[in-house]
Amino acid sequence: MSVNQRIIEAVTPVVSVCVPEPYDPDSGSAEREYCTFAYTEMPDSFGDDGPEVIRYLIQLNYFAPRIAAAGESNNTMAKRKALRQAIFDAGFTYPNVENASDEEGQHFVFEFEDLDGEV
Repeated sequence: MSVNQRIIEAVTPVVSVCVPEPYDPDSGSAEREYCTFAYTEMPDSFGDDGPEVIRYLIQLNYFAPRIAAAGESNNTMAKRKALRQAIFDAGFTYPNVENASDEEGQHFVFEFEDLDGEV
């Protein structure tokens, strides 16, 4: 299973939209709560003139509106906790989380790693 598939399968039970590219929440029937992700691939554990594994440095971005549909503040603590656990349960390292929110909405950056032995 690819890294993309593993990320999507881990995240979508918690946040229904998870895509490996930019997502436009203002288009048509787009969701206002969503995740996007990207990663860097790095060769690691060299032997026999080449890398034995690929290390993935993954960044998952969770976006949510500041205000819920009912006009109240949108508390995302439970979902952030569920995302952290889902990422870890999928076999990735336990993520670091940074709050990158601004006036436009909530934005949390989850950073974690994975190793793949198929080079």
